[in-house]
Amino acid sequence: MKNWICLVLAITAGATSVLAADGQPSTLTVVVMDPLSAPLACDCVKGYAQRKYELLGEYLQSELKRPVKVYWSESLNDALAEKTSGKVDLIIGKHSVVLADAKEAKVTVEPVAQLTGKDGAVTQTGLFIVRKVDPAKTMADLKGYRILFGPADCDEKSAAPMELVKKSGLPVPNPVETSPSCSDAAKALLAFPESEKAAAVVSSYAQPLLEGCGSIKKGDVRVIGESDPVPFITAFVNAKLDKDVRAAITEVLLKTGTEAKLLIGLETEKGFLPFTREDGDKNKTPAVDKRRTQTSTPDANEGVSFNAQSGESEEWPQFRGPFRDGTVRWLPGKLPEKAEFDWSVALPSEGLGGLAVAQGCVIVSGRDARDQKDLWTCLEVDTGDLRWSLTYPAPGRLDYGNSPRATPLISGERAWLLGAFGHLHCVRLTDGLIEWNMNLSTRFQMPLLTWGLSGSPLLADGRLIVQPGGNVASLVALNPATGDVIWSATGLAPGHASFVTATMNGNVQLVGYDKSSLGGWDLATGERKWTLIPRETGDFNVPSPIIYQSGFVLVSENNGARVYVPRHDGEAGFEAAKENNALSPDSHSPVISGDRLIGIDNGLHCLSLADDLKSVWRLKDRAFRKYGSVIANSERILALTFKEELVLIDPHQAEPVILSRLPLSENGTDCWSHPALANGSLYVRLGRTICRLNLNQS
Repeated sequence: MKNWICLVLAITAGATSVLAADGQPSTLTVVVMDPLSAPLACDCVKGYAQRKYELLGEYLQSELKRPVKVYWSESLNDALAEKTSGKVDLIIGKHSVVLADAKEAKVTVEPVAQLTGKDGAVTQTGLFIVRKVDPAKTMADLKGYRILFGPADCDEKSAAPMELVKKSGLPVPNPVETSPSCSDAAKALLAFPESEKAAAVVSSYAQPLLEGCGSIKKGDVRVIGESDPVPFITAFVNAKLDKDVRAAITEVLLKTGTEAKLLIGLETEKGFLPFTREDGDKNKTPAVDKRRTQTSTPDANEGVSFNAQSGESEEWPQFRGPFRDGTVRWLPGKLPEKAEFDWSVALPSEGLGGLAVAQGCVIVSGRDARDQKDLWTCLEVDTGDLRWSLTYPAPGRLDYGNSPRATPLISGERAWLLGAFGHLHCVRLTDGLIEWNMNLSTRFQMPLLTWGLSGSPLLADGRLIVQPGGNVASLVALNPATGDVIWSATGLAPGHASFVTATMNGNVQLVGYDKSSLGGWDLATGERKWTLIPRETGDFNVPSPIIYQSGFVLVSENNGARVYVPRHDGEAGFEAAKENNALSPDSHSPVISGDRLIGIDNGLHCLSLADDLKSVWRLKDRAFRKYGSVIANSERILALTFKEELVLIDPHQAEPVILSRLPLSENGTDCWSHPALANGSLYVRLGRTICRLNLNQS
């Protein structure tokens, strides 16, 4: 990190000034304390920690019609004393640091907006790190350790990690040992004697900079614990400003999400979002998860929410889990010694569709014994007892069998079930009572599909999104409570991937495939905003897109792995920034753990998202030859292989580190169905059996 720097940007040319009381132009004074701004950070990591707040200064001046001065400083007191002559109107910096500095400087501030990161989040966390050779694997292992925390005004390195210490059953250190910066803490940790049991807390935002700036070498430390999220970069206005001026500043900040140039310059996905208060505490923000939730919360009267809970209380209510990307907050440190299931329930058929677990039940799809009907089974999570079942005629013949492909969708008191032949049902979760149903094939003239409908339903902002790919409508938004059509969009036959949501240029968009291209559709209207046609044709478009920073990651059998970013010319759409053909699965959807993309394609591949998608390692193991399902958190990945084996891996070393392996059956039959990880247990389909395995016992 660079030492204290204070730069000045005086923007006055051509401004239409608002006159102050003395008749002189009223200048807006901005102090930037964001540690990821260019003057306060280093340029060691490409595209990171180089936020250009001078662009925001220009934008504020243009919109407010008054001159603006922007100052950079690590300390509000220093800025007031040495640069601004005691004046400040707008402060942008780490939430807890600004509050502490403002209190010391006797400046009353009001939080008005929060800056999103490239991942769309407004929060940060504290990471507990240990040396590579340290035996500690979990927070509980830190008993008796010397722990270096951060300064008291850095919530992510002080208050939040201290709460995690308490929750982990560790004694609270007395006195508390602190280190002034993340780099100092990491260096101090590595300088301790090998006999010293020690750990340190660093900010999650600083993690990429430690290796990039050379503070530590790659692989020197490991993360073994992570605190709850706390607010990160917040914009505060001086409470003494006129109410209308404060409102005008806030309005301009909230418009930044529509400006492509600002989004790129500020390294942000959505620009500034409104600051939200909780429980009437003006200095408290909701603990928003650091990753973007792929489904927005619909109207409150629908009782629908996908906000995952922390740790083992996380549920799996939809396709690829709580974030619709195969990631979770919690994974076990090791697997059980044996596959001793809490319960197992026989099913009348094998199946392809993934499982959904929420609200105390697990839903699994299949076919009846004569293979003429779809069959949905809802079981109690604790016992495996039948809660209800739903069956209906669905004759036909498809490649890879006739069972539903789509993962059930659970939210509130309802579940939505989509069969491969287009039968869509909304049922009451308590007893399976049908609230409404629809045949997408006949309603929207769905074409004959060799593999059937495969995309899982998506719930976003009060809309149920399905993709019939029919002549009447290619993509449809329905009222989730009634089935009424909100909008329909014409287009091509469907792909076989599932849609996700992302906020792009200030609007919520649906991102997904049709038969031949990837596109973005406006969630509110169904209007198609952009189209991406791959270089090579013939992709089946089965792996689903993964939203990443301000763009997304794609993989396919003919075009390999690609990272797309917003077009540099500012036009709607995206362009490929990184490519690697080593990972080219035809049906497997990869996951992201930290800054690594991990997927299965004749081996388990690990590609670096931070280093131009270069191959980091490849695990040549028979278990990963064809297909598999992978679940990830920031530290580990858990793979269910095609032959019904669980493999727990640390992917963040120079070579993959296999932590545990656990065969789930003796037969090892082909396993296409994606498992569900919820409440510390794994729910998995093994042929004609569904089982629950407790992973929280180790």
